[in-house]
Amino acid sequence: MALIFATAPVPLMLIKPFDPRNALIPAFFLRCFARLLGLRWKVRGLENVDNSRGAVVLLNHQSSLDLYGE
Repeated sequence: MALIFATAPVPLMLIKPFDPRNALIPAFFLRCFARLLGLRWKVRGLENVDNSRGAVVLLNHQSSLDLYGE
């Protein structure tokens, strides 16, 4: 499944290579797919994020099985 989402948007991204907005293409498809599956995000520590500054989000998966658990 990850291979499909990683390669499917590539032809669209080749229209304008090096355009930062290309990151929005796979994000759109993943958002739609998450809605179809009924997935919800659980965000912890949101109170520590300063909205006036940029932030980096890191996901730490110990294994592939972490994707299926809480």
